[in-house]
Amino acid sequence: MSKPWFIFPVSLAIREFLSEKGKASPSDFYQSYKIFKNTTSYESISRTFYNLKRLGLIEIVGKEKSRAPIDKTLYSLINEKIKSPEWRSPQRALYPKHFGGKFND
Repeated sequence: MSKPWFIFPVSLAIREFLSEKGKASPSDFYQSYKIFKNTTSYESISRTFYNLKRLGLIEIVGKEKSRAPIDKTLYSLINEKIKSPEWRSPQRALYPKHFGGKFND
């Protein structure tokens, strides 16, 4: 039996959430995730989605109307990258010099 998605580090939880939902916004994920881990901020979630997009692990698939003045951006997984080691630590993959050198699998 696999672990529930909400107990993984946030980047892996996003992967599992998008795998279940197909497509979702950072706000959708945050609303579900904060039930289990209410110490995580929306800014942290949003930044993680941004980093995952920069790494090519997720992609924008559309927009959706929201109550806010701006539309929600919807993301989905890039299937070829589901098993990428970059999911474990997106910041380390983006900024290896800050973590002591090259990103390792």
